[in-house]
Amino acid sequence: MAATIATADELAAPRSGWVILATALAYLLVGVPALQLAIPPGYASPLYPPAGIALAAALVYGRAGVIGAAIGACLANMTLVALRGHGDAAGLAISALIGLGSGAQAWLGACTVRRFARHPNAIDEPRDVAVLFVLGGAAACLLAPTFATAVLVASGSVPRADALVTWITWWAGDTFGAMIATPVVLTLIGRPRADWAARRAIIGLTLGLVTLLMALGIVKVSQWDDERLHTAFMRDATHAATALETRLREPLLALEAMRGVFIASEDVSRDEMRRASEAGWPAAGWQRSAGTRRWTAPRCRPSRRPRAPKAWSRSRSSSARRTRPRHLPSR
Repeated sequence: MAATIATADELAAPRSGWVILATALAYLLVGVPALQLAIPPGYASPLYPPAGIALAAALVYGRAGVIGAAIGACLANMTLVALRGHGDAAGLAISALIGLGSGAQAWLGACTVRRFARHPNAIDEPRDVAVLFVLGGAAACLLAPTFATAVLVASGSVPRADALVTWITWWAGDTFGAMIATPVVLTLIGRPRADWAARRAIIGLTLGLVTLLMALGIVKVSQWDDERLHTAFMRDATHAATALETRLREPLLALEAMRGVFIASEDVSRDEMRRASEAGWPAAGWQRSAGTRRWTAPRCRPSRRPRAPKAWSRSRSSSARRTRPRHLPSR
């Protein structure tokens, strides 16, 4: 009876439950900060390392890794939706669908690498590296952006005009994440362990630093874009305030001119009011009636508009002359 001898990798292989839990937790812990790089109201991040975590887990652990990646993607997207205040049933359903698309993408990438790579576990030849990056990364990463963009547009979360930008950003983020994070994760969980452990210092540390620098660069560019938008807003607001102040200054000057007329002459006649209005404020005091302009003089109460002293004295003198007896000589 032939005895079956288990290898060290088979003995060290974790159970499926632990694989699903660890993959989902790793995806969630890396995915939530990565999604913060997405510019609201969009959901696509220009750099998404969890896509590489999902691909590496699917390559090493198979079905358990795919399930863990799908669960982690659902939880990460649900967290993003909840942080933006859209944690309703529709938002949770959209997050679940996007998570399923991410899991399907990891499954497709792993199947492609196993199909076309000569050593899909070790990835120790240039051809295998090209298959991992081109087919497992760039080509397989077409699935999740297409499915997710269709879901977001159909639900109204993303306008149709922004669909292409969302798709390109999503595909670029997943592709860069798969190319950078997959080798890093494989140096930690890849099999055979001896082959991948020797690459940790060269591949893992280098690509980890590249990922960190790219993330910092994206954050800095996002800050510059926010500052640019803030500067443009302040400039437009200043121009609008200046234009409004200019338009309000003319009526205020016209009102000051009209005030000056009443200060200069306490007995403003209809003709004086008309001339002052035409000179200072052509639109004041005029009404359109049947296609013609008609002047409407303001009504002034005598108690509020007393006559000038000279006019009153002239009127009194003329009245005295009219009442003086004719036989008295005038002065």
